[in-house]
Amino acid sequence: MPGVQRTGRSVATRTARTSRTSLTAAGAMRSRSDPDPLSVRRKTPAEEKAAKQKRMDELRAKNAEVFARNAALHAEEAERDADEAALEEGYAAPTVAVQDGDDEDDEHGQQDALPPSDDEDDEIPIASSDPIDFDASSDDILVTFEKDPFVTPAKKVRKRRRASDDDGDDDAPPAKSGKVTKADMTPRTQRFTGDVKAQVVLVTATDNPYPGSLNREVHVEGIMAAVVDKSGDPEHEDTFRRLKRMPEKFQAVVAWVLYARGAFVHQLAVVCRQHVASLGIPGSMKPHQVVDVVTWLLKTEAWKFGGLDLLKRDYNRAAPFGAPFFESVARSMFMEGRKKQSGETFRHLIEVQRLPLVFMALTMTAIEHCLTEWRVGTQRRADFKEDASVRYLYHLAGLEHVRDKAPTYIDNLQSILFKDMLVHTNKTFLLEAAVSDALGSLDFAALEKSVGK
Repeated sequence: MPGVQRTGRSVATRTARTSRTSLTAAGAMRSRSDPDPLSVRRKTPAEEKAAKQKRMDELRAKNAEVFARNAALHAEEAERDADEAALEEGYAAPTVAVQDGDDEDDEHGQQDALPPSDDEDDEIPIASSDPIDFDASSDDILVTFEKDPFVTPAKKVRKRRRASDDDGDDDAPPAKSGKVTKADMTPRTQRFTGDVKAQVVLVTATDNPYPGSLNREVHVEGIMAAVVDKSGDPEHEDTFRRLKRMPEKFQAVVAWVLYARGAFVHQLAVVCRQHVASLGIPGSMKPHQVVDVVTWLLKTEAWKFGGLDLLKRDYNRAAPFGAPFFESVARSMFMEGRKKQSGETFRHLIEVQRLPLVFMALTMTAIEHCLTEWRVGTQRRADFKEDASVRYLYHLAGLEHVRDKAPTYIDNLQSILFKDMLVHTNKTFLLEAAVSDALGSLDFAALEKSVGK
């Protein structure tokens, strides 16, 4: 019996030892693979703060990336909307295909012809990825005109190069670009086209705002010739001669300078919308009231007259073309805001000291267009396009009819409108040619005789 007990204790002892060994091995394995949470050292507050800051930085980086992508998309959409807003019907932009066998560069597209900007960086869209040097001859550029000027292709992000600082040909390798800007021209061509664009605005405001009946190359060539003659600049003459020898580049320049006309007409519509709003349309009126007011204005053409009273539905029939918008619109277009390309027109107004009938008729065309946008009681904006030329001729004929019947009235009206422009901008000194008493009392005959003594 005692021997049996010892045997039992031995078995139990061996079993306990085996169990302890197994638990120790299992614990070692667990410590190597999955440490006991209780045995893991807790992070210090500084380490927790650093880890949290790292996660926040990663989140901010992701948000910034998403924001940048969205901003790029919105910018592209805004640019496309701005181009569409200033599109002028009838002037299809040229596309220039570079015949170099490069598949990527042979993709053709058609952009809007008139962007709403009078900046010196106005652009014309072309399909070529090579920039055009307007002062260098080239045989590898083919210009074509698309049949549909309203098709806008998907925009591509391309790099743009800058023109060289000298007046010679730029031999730098061409950069990828979908448009031609001032940066793609030599400084000599930039100066010439800048003067031409100012002259285009002058012609639009004082002579021919709708040259659609003319060939546009002929129209712009006449303006270029006038700029050359007026400036007497041999550099302008040389640039003009070079462009005429290269028809494809001349066409591109024609489209580019005509953007000044499109920007001017677009800005005129913007200013006239502000005037319509100043009449109280819509104001506090409900849509059906707006319909009644606008219908009455368009039917009676009361908006052309002075003394307009919308509440009483009355106007001064003895004051045709006496509406205050003629002066305020002209002041906004020529004396306020952007004046870079309207400077030549303003100098012309100073010379003649009157508001041209052409500009008055064009302004009435734009006012009528803006009133028409409210015909249904809510504003439905529409582009001020070439089809408005019919209404322009109608309003011009009305002005000329009154001028023929009452020439003194129209002449006085034109003069008063111009003077009011200067009064409201504190520039009446431009009307004065006063000479000081000290200079006026000089003996000019004696001065002439004193030369050579």
